[in-house]
Amino acid sequence: TLTVSPVANSIYDASGNVSTTSQSNNTVTLFDRRLTTKQTLEHDASNGVYNSLVRMDHDTYLLLYQGFSYFPYISTFTIDADGDPITELASVQLSIFQQMTYPSLVQLNEDTYVGAYYGYSSGIDYNGTAITNKLGQWISAFKVSADGSSIILLGSFRHDYENRNNPHCSLIKVDDNTVALAYLGSNYGPSGGWSYGGWIKTFTVNGGTITQAAQLRHFTSWSYYNSMVQADANTYVLAWSDNAGDGKVTTFTIPADGSSITEVAELEYDTDLAQYQSITKLDGDTYVVADLTTGNKGQMTTFTIPDDGSTITKVAQIEH
Repeated sequence: TLTVSPVANSIYDASGNVSTTSQSNNTVTLFDRRLTTKQTLEHDASNGVYNSLVRMDHDTYLLLYQGFSYFPYISTFTIDADGDPITELASVQLSIFQQMTYPSLVQLNEDTYVGAYYGYSSGIDYNGTAITNKLGQWISAFKVSADGSSIILLGSFRHDYENRNNPHCSLIKVDDNTVALAYLGSNYGPSGGWSYGGWIKTFTVNGGTITQAAQLRHFTSWSYYNSMVQADANTYVLAWSDNAGDGKVTTFTIPADGSSITEVAELEYDTDLAQYQSITKLDGDTYVVADLTTGNKGQMTTFTIPDDGSTITKVAQIEH
Protein backbone atom coordinates (compact mmCIF):
# COMPACT_ATOMS: atom_id res chain seq x y z
CA THR A 1 0.00 0.00 0.00
CA LEU A 2 1.30 3.43 -0.99
CA THR A 3 0.17 6.48 1.00
CA VAL A 4 0.90 10.11 0.03
CA SER A 5 0.81 12.58 2.95
CA PRO A 6 1.21 16.26 1.89
CA VAL A 7 3.17 18.54 4.20
CA ALA A 8 1.05 21.12 6.03
CA ASN A 9 0.66 24.48 4.27
CA SER A 10 2.00 23.03 1.02
CA ILE A 11 -1.19 22.97 -1.08
CA TYR A 12 -2.83 26.17 -2.31
CA ASP A 13 -5.94 26.96 -4.31
CA ALA A 14 -6.11 29.22 -7.37
CA SER A 15 -6.46 32.30 -5.18
CA GLY A 16 -3.37 31.47 -3.15
CA ASN A 17 -5.23 30.28 -0.06
CA VAL A 18 -3.88 27.34 1.92
CA SER A 19 -5.91 24.20 1.28
CA THR A 20 -6.49 21.29 3.62
CA THR A 21 -4.05 18.38 3.53
CA SER A 22 -6.66 15.94 4.79
CA GLN A 23 -8.05 13.79 2.01
CA SER A 24 -9.45 10.32 1.44
CA ASN A 25 -7.91 9.58 -1.96
CA ASN A 26 -4.26 9.61 -0.99
CA THR A 27 -3.91 5.85 -0.51
CA VAL A 28 -3.63 3.22 -3.22
CA THR A 29 -3.02 -0.52 -3.05
CA LEU A 30 -0.37 -1.74 -5.53
CA PHE A 31 -0.32 -5.33 -6.75
CA ASP A 32 2.99 -7.01 -7.49
CA ARG A 33 3.16 -8.48 -10.99
CA ARG A 34 6.18 -10.26 -12.44
CA LEU A 35 7.01 -11.94 -15.73
CA THR A 36 6.70 -15.67 -15.26
CA THR A 37 7.08 -18.69 -17.52
CA LYS A 38 3.57 -19.86 -18.37
CA GLN A 39 4.45 -23.11 -20.14
CA THR A 40 7.44 -24.90 -21.65
CA LEU A 41 7.64 -27.59 -24.32
CA GLU A 42 10.88 -29.44 -25.04
CA HIS A 43 10.34 -30.28 -28.70
CA ASP A 44 13.91 -31.48 -29.43
CA ALA A 45 15.79 -33.31 -26.68
CA SER A 46 19.15 -33.15 -28.48
CA ASN A 47 19.63 -29.73 -30.05
CA GLY A 48 17.74 -26.56 -30.89
CA VAL A 49 19.84 -23.70 -32.28
CA TYR A 50 19.62 -21.13 -35.10
CA ASN A 51 15.88 -20.71 -34.57
CA SER A 52 13.66 -18.68 -36.90
CA LEU A 53 9.98 -18.52 -35.87
CA VAL A 54 6.97 -17.03 -37.69
CA ARG A 55 3.33 -16.74 -36.67
CA MET A 56 0.97 -18.44 -39.13
CA ASP A 57 -2.31 -17.34 -37.53
CA HIS A 58 -3.72 -16.52 -34.10
CA ASP A 59 -2.48 -19.75 -32.48
CA THR A 60 -0.23 -21.57 -34.98
CA TYR A 61 3.53 -21.09 -35.41
CA LEU A 62 6.21 -22.38 -37.80
CA LEU A 63 9.82 -22.93 -36.71
CA LEU A 64 12.91 -23.50 -38.88
CA TYR A 65 15.92 -24.61 -36.83
CA GLN A 66 18.98 -26.85 -36.48
CA GLY A 67 17.90 -29.84 -34.44
CA PHE A 68 18.84 -33.40 -33.55
CA SER A 69 22.38 -34.32 -34.70
CA TYR A 70 22.63 -30.88 -36.42
CA PHE A 71 19.98 -31.80 -39.01
CA PRO A 72 17.74 -29.04 -40.40
CA TYR A 73 14.11 -29.26 -39.23
CA ILE A 74 10.91 -27.35 -39.82
CA SER A 75 8.12 -27.81 -37.26
CA THR A 76 4.65 -26.47 -36.47
CA PHE A 77 3.14 -25.71 -33.07
CA THR A 78 -0.10 -24.43 -31.62
CA ILE A 79 -0.09 -22.11 -28.62
CA ASP A 80 -3.35 -21.07 -26.99
CA ALA A 81 -4.04 -17.37 -26.46
CA ASP A 82 -3.18 -17.65 -22.76
CA GLY A 83 0.13 -19.39 -23.57
CA ASP A 84 -0.89 -22.84 -22.34
CA PRO A 85 -0.64 -25.45 -23.72
CA ILE A 86 2.10 -25.60 -26.39
CA THR A 87 1.58 -28.51 -28.77
CA GLU A 88 3.87 -29.71 -31.56
CA LEU A 89 1.82 -30.69 -34.61
CA ALA A 90 4.30 -31.75 -37.31
CA SER A 91 8.05 -31.84 -37.91
CA VAL A 92 10.03 -32.51 -41.09
CA GLN A 93 13.77 -33.19 -41.44
CA LEU A 94 14.92 -31.30 -44.52
CA SER A 95 18.19 -33.08 -45.34
CA ILE A 96 20.02 -36.33 -44.70
CA PHE A 97 23.17 -34.31 -44.03
CA GLN A 98 24.07 -32.65 -40.74
CA GLN A 99 24.28 -28.95 -41.45
CA MET A 100 22.06 -25.86 -41.35
CA THR A 101 22.95 -22.44 -39.95
CA TYR A 102 21.56 -18.91 -39.80
CA PRO A 103 18.07 -19.61 -41.17
CA SER A 104 15.58 -16.81 -41.77
CA LEU A 105 11.93 -17.70 -42.36
CA VAL A 106 9.03 -15.60 -43.72
CA GLN A 107 5.41 -16.18 -44.70
CA LEU A 108 4.94 -15.44 -48.40
CA ASN A 109 1.19 -15.95 -48.79
CA GLU A 110 -1.65 -17.91 -47.21
CA ASP A 111 0.06 -21.31 -47.20
CA THR A 112 3.56 -20.70 -48.63
CA TYR A 113 6.63 -20.02 -46.51
CA VAL A 114 10.19 -19.30 -47.61
CA GLY A 115 13.44 -19.90 -45.74
CA ALA A 116 17.01 -18.77 -46.43
CA TYR A 117 19.90 -20.66 -44.85
CA TYR A 118 23.35 -22.21 -45.25
CA GLY A 119 23.58 -25.98 -45.41
CA TYR A 120 22.96 -29.07 -47.47
CA SER A 121 19.95 -29.35 -49.71
CA SER A 122 18.77 -30.68 -53.06
CA GLY A 123 17.09 -28.73 -55.81
CA ILE A 124 18.04 -26.34 -58.58
CA ASP A 125 21.44 -24.67 -58.80
CA TYR A 126 22.03 -21.04 -59.79
CA ASN A 127 22.58 -22.15 -63.41
CA GLY A 128 19.36 -24.15 -63.66
CA THR A 129 20.85 -27.63 -63.25
CA ALA A 130 19.45 -30.14 -60.77
CA ILE A 131 21.75 -30.93 -57.82
CA THR A 132 21.49 -33.32 -54.89
CA ASN A 133 22.78 -32.92 -51.33
CA LYS A 134 25.08 -29.97 -52.00
CA LEU A 135 26.41 -27.35 -49.59
CA GLY A 136 25.82 -23.67 -50.13
CA GLN A 137 23.46 -20.77 -49.60
CA TRP A 138 19.89 -21.92 -50.20
CA ILE A 139 16.37 -20.56 -50.58
CA SER A 140 13.60 -23.12 -49.94
CA ALA A 141 9.82 -22.88 -50.27
CA PHE A 142 7.35 -24.83 -48.11
CA LYS A 143 3.62 -25.42 -48.23
CA VAL A 144 2.10 -25.61 -44.76
CA SER A 145 -1.57 -26.36 -44.14
CA ALA A 146 -3.52 -23.72 -42.22
CA ASP A 147 -3.88 -26.00 -39.20
CA GLY A 148 -0.16 -26.85 -39.20
CA SER A 149 -0.71 -30.58 -39.62
CA SER A 150 1.10 -30.84 -42.96
CA ILE A 151 4.49 -29.49 -44.11
CA ILE A 152 5.63 -30.06 -47.70
CA LEU A 153 8.96 -28.94 -49.19
CA LEU A 154 8.04 -27.45 -52.57
CA GLY A 155 11.49 -26.69 -53.92
CA SER A 156 14.96 -25.34 -53.18
CA PHE A 157 17.35 -23.03 -55.05
CA ARG A 158 21.11 -22.64 -54.42
CA HIS A 159 21.98 -19.02 -55.17
CA ASP A 160 25.61 -19.08 -53.95
CA TYR A 161 27.77 -22.20 -53.70
CA GLU A 162 30.31 -20.69 -51.30
CA ASN A 163 30.90 -22.98 -48.32
CA ARG A 164 30.33 -20.24 -45.72
CA ASN A 165 28.51 -21.29 -42.57
CA ASN A 166 27.90 -17.78 -41.16
CA PRO A 167 25.85 -15.91 -43.78
CA HIS A 168 23.80 -13.99 -41.18
CA CYS A 169 20.67 -14.26 -43.32
CA SER A 170 17.81 -11.80 -43.00
CA LEU A 171 14.88 -12.58 -45.31
CA ILE A 172 11.87 -10.32 -45.85
CA LYS A 173 8.70 -10.49 -47.92
CA VAL A 174 8.43 -8.01 -50.81
CA ASP A 175 5.09 -9.19 -52.23
CA ASP A 176 3.10 -12.43 -52.46
CA ASN A 177 5.69 -14.10 -54.71
CA THR A 178 8.88 -12.11 -54.04
CA VAL A 179 11.38 -12.03 -51.18
CA ALA A 180 14.54 -10.04 -50.46
CA LEU A 181 17.60 -11.44 -48.67
CA ALA A 182 20.49 -9.71 -46.90
CA TYR A 183 23.45 -12.02 -46.30
CA LEU A 184 27.25 -12.29 -46.07
CA GLY A 185 28.78 -14.24 -48.95
CA SER A 186 30.72 -14.26 -52.20
CA ASN A 187 27.93 -14.82 -54.74
CA TYR A 188 29.76 -17.81 -56.21
CA GLY A 189 28.00 -18.87 -59.38
CA PRO A 190 25.62 -16.12 -60.54
CA SER A 191 26.89 -13.66 -63.13
CA GLY A 192 28.01 -10.24 -62.00
CA GLY A 193 29.32 -11.50 -58.69
CA TRP A 194 32.11 -13.66 -57.34
CA SER A 195 33.03 -10.94 -54.86
CA TYR A 196 33.13 -11.21 -51.07
CA GLY A 197 30.97 -8.85 -49.04
CA GLY A 198 27.49 -7.85 -48.00
CA TRP A 199 24.84 -8.80 -50.55
CA ILE A 200 21.17 -8.00 -51.09
CA LYS A 201 19.30 -10.37 -53.42
CA THR A 202 15.71 -10.75 -54.55
CA PHE A 203 13.94 -13.96 -55.56
CA THR A 204 10.61 -14.78 -57.14
CA VAL A 205 8.82 -17.83 -55.76
CA ASN A 206 6.07 -19.61 -57.69
CA GLY A 207 5.27 -22.85 -55.91
CA GLY A 208 8.47 -24.88 -56.00
CA THR A 209 10.10 -22.71 -58.69
CA ILE A 210 12.52 -20.18 -57.22
CA THR A 211 14.40 -17.71 -59.43
CA GLN A 212 16.91 -15.01 -58.54
CA ALA A 213 15.67 -11.64 -59.83
CA ALA A 214 18.33 -9.11 -58.82
CA GLN A 215 21.46 -8.67 -56.71
CA LEU A 216 23.48 -5.83 -55.17
CA ARG A 217 26.81 -5.94 -53.36
CA HIS A 218 26.34 -3.10 -50.88
CA PHE A 219 29.57 -3.61 -48.89
CA THR A 220 32.99 -4.87 -49.98
CA SER A 221 33.99 -6.61 -46.74
CA TRP A 222 32.33 -8.52 -43.90
CA SER A 223 28.71 -7.65 -43.13
CA TYR A 224 27.44 -9.39 -40.02
CA TYR A 225 24.23 -9.60 -37.97
CA ASN A 226 21.84 -8.51 -40.71
CA SER A 227 18.35 -7.44 -39.60
CA MET A 228 15.94 -6.00 -42.18
CA VAL A 229 12.50 -4.37 -41.97
CA GLN A 230 10.16 -2.74 -44.48
CA ALA A 231 9.69 1.04 -44.43
CA ASP A 232 7.01 1.39 -47.10
CA ALA A 233 5.84 -0.32 -50.30
CA ASN A 234 9.29 -0.33 -51.91
CA THR A 235 11.75 0.86 -49.23
CA TYR A 236 13.67 -1.40 -46.83
CA VAL A 237 15.93 -0.68 -43.86
CA LEU A 238 18.89 -2.89 -42.94
CA ALA A 239 20.77 -2.79 -39.62
CA TRP A 240 24.13 -4.56 -39.64
CA SER A 241 27.73 -4.63 -38.38
CA ASP A 242 30.79 -4.16 -40.59
CA ASN A 243 34.23 -5.80 -40.52
CA ALA A 244 35.40 -3.37 -37.80
CA GLY A 245 32.40 -4.09 -35.58
CA ASP A 246 30.86 -0.68 -36.30
CA GLY A 247 27.08 -0.38 -36.43
CA LYS A 248 25.42 0.71 -39.67
CA VAL A 249 21.92 1.34 -40.99
CA THR A 250 21.32 1.31 -44.75
CA THR A 251 18.19 1.92 -46.82
CA PHE A 252 17.31 0.35 -50.18
CA THR A 253 14.51 0.59 -52.71
CA ILE A 254 13.14 -2.64 -54.19
CA PRO A 255 10.09 -2.69 -56.50
CA ALA A 256 7.31 -5.23 -55.88
CA ASP A 257 8.60 -7.57 -58.61
CA GLY A 258 12.14 -7.53 -57.15
CA SER A 259 13.61 -6.55 -60.52
CA SER A 260 16.12 -4.07 -59.08
CA ILE A 261 17.86 -3.12 -55.83
CA THR A 262 19.10 0.42 -55.22
CA GLU A 263 21.01 1.67 -52.18
CA VAL A 264 19.56 5.00 -51.02
CA ALA A 265 21.30 6.11 -47.81
CA GLU A 266 23.64 4.82 -45.11
CA LEU A 267 24.55 5.90 -41.59
CA GLU A 268 27.38 4.58 -39.41
CA TYR A 269 25.70 5.05 -36.04
CA ASP A 270 28.33 3.53 -33.72
CA THR A 271 32.11 3.50 -34.28
CA ASP A 272 33.00 1.78 -30.99
CA LEU A 273 31.14 -1.54 -31.19
CA ALA A 274 27.68 -2.59 -32.33
CA GLN A 275 26.89 -6.25 -33.05
CA TYR A 276 23.97 -8.73 -32.94
CA GLN A 277 21.57 -6.14 -34.37
CA SER A 278 17.79 -6.42 -34.27
CA ILE A 279 15.75 -3.63 -35.86
CA THR A 280 12.04 -2.88 -35.61
CA LYS A 281 9.77 -0.08 -36.82
CA LEU A 282 8.09 1.88 -34.01
CA ASP A 283 5.82 4.16 -36.02
CA GLY A 284 5.65 5.95 -39.37
CA ASP A 285 9.26 7.14 -39.43
CA THR A 286 10.85 5.92 -36.19
CA TYR A 287 13.01 2.81 -35.84
CA VAL A 288 14.91 1.24 -32.96
CA VAL A 289 17.97 -1.02 -33.12
CA ALA A 290 18.98 -3.26 -30.23
CA ASP A 291 22.57 -4.49 -30.22
CA LEU A 292 25.63 -5.42 -28.17
CA THR A 293 28.18 -2.70 -27.49
CA THR A 294 31.48 -2.38 -25.60
CA GLY A 295 31.83 -4.25 -22.32
CA ASN A 296 29.18 -6.77 -23.41
CA LYS A 297 26.52 -4.19 -22.59
CA GLY A 298 23.12 -3.99 -24.24
CA GLN A 299 22.39 -0.91 -26.31
CA MET A 300 19.32 0.70 -27.89
CA THR A 301 19.48 3.33 -30.64
CA THR A 302 16.58 5.17 -32.26
CA PHE A 303 16.45 6.70 -35.74
CA THR A 304 14.09 8.71 -37.91
CA ILE A 305 13.86 7.54 -41.52
CA PRO A 306 11.31 8.90 -44.01
CA ASP A 307 9.29 6.46 -46.10
CA ASP A 308 11.54 6.96 -49.13
CA GLY A 309 14.67 6.14 -47.09
CA SER A 310 16.41 9.29 -48.31
CA THR A 311 17.86 10.22 -44.92
CA ILE A 312 18.79 8.38 -41.72
CA THR A 313 18.98 10.46 -38.52
CA LYS A 314 20.22 9.11 -35.21
CA VAL A 315 17.94 10.37 -32.42
CA ALA A 316 18.99 8.78 -29.13
CA GLN A 317 21.19 6.00 -27.77
CA ILE A 318 21.29 4.34 -24.35
CA GLU A 319 23.06 1.42 -22.73
CA HIS A 320 20.74 -0.79 -20.74
